Amino acid sequence: MSQSLYRFFSLNDNSLNSLESLYLYFSKLKDFNDPFEGTQSRMLMEPKISDLTDGDFIKLQRFLLKGQQDDIEEKLIKLFMHGRKEHINEVKQSYLNDLYGIFIDNYETVNEDYFCCFAQDKYCSALKNKLMWSHYSDGMRGFCIEFDKSKLIDSLSQKNNQLIGMIPITYSDFYKVNIVDSALEILSNHENGTRLISKASNAITVKPKEWEYENEFRLQLNKNFGYFDLECIKSITFGFKADTSKVQQIIKSLSSSNIKFQLAKLADDSFDIDLTSYTI
Repeated sequence: MSQSLYRFFSLNDNSLNSLESLYLYFSKLKDFNDPFEGTQSRMLMEPKISDLTDGDFIKLQRFLLKGQQDDIEEKLIKLFMHGRKEHINEVKQSYLNDLYGIFIDNYETVNEDYFCCFAQDKYCSALKNKLMWSHYSDGMRGFCIEFDKSKLIDSLSQKNNQLIGMIPITYSDFYKVNIVDSALEILSNHENGTRLISKASNAITVKPKEWEYENEFRLQLNKNFGYFDLECIKSITFGFKADTSKVQQIIKSLSSSNIKFQLAKLADDSFDIDLTSYTI
């Protein structure tokens, strides 16, 4: 696992204030640049009775209503021993509709939270990622902060008095999710003592393959500003087109810290980015 998270910035008043005040801005998914963000409900298949066998229905009912064990066993016996097929199908369809609604409600809850996006190292350092510099740092006129991953998560949690959601992004072709399979997957994970995740819950972590170059990792808060400690910053790298006076302003203001300052510039003999120490 990468021990660093990288956040690319344009060099402007907002980013300078963020660095000076030691906070990160978190946004709702609907405000992201990918129009597919926050639309994960599109991945859910409309539930059909044929998706739910009698055995799976009984298994899920016992799991969801385990606090009412005697009552549910009596209801299940009565339903399957004495109920007409039409009535059984009505009960199952009602259950599927409720289950579908639960998944939709969970998605809507996630869409009300706030997220901050970071790049990670993959085949090379994220600091040499040409597309990240181009798309998120104003064509190398901005800068990139390298954070110590564990320190940042701990600091955000302590300073903002909440647990921090951690979401590694995966990249995939579009797929549809069967809610019965997902519910059974959650049940199986519960019985095995593992995290209650499924293809449906993972839908919030999936982006189209075109975004794979970002190798993205997200942090999740319930507010749009997350404060952190200066010790979380490992390095700050400036693009070679960055305003020199503003770069020097940043370096001087942080000169007493242990932060490493670097310059990202074009390699002399390739389409690569080279990193060197930044000296005033």
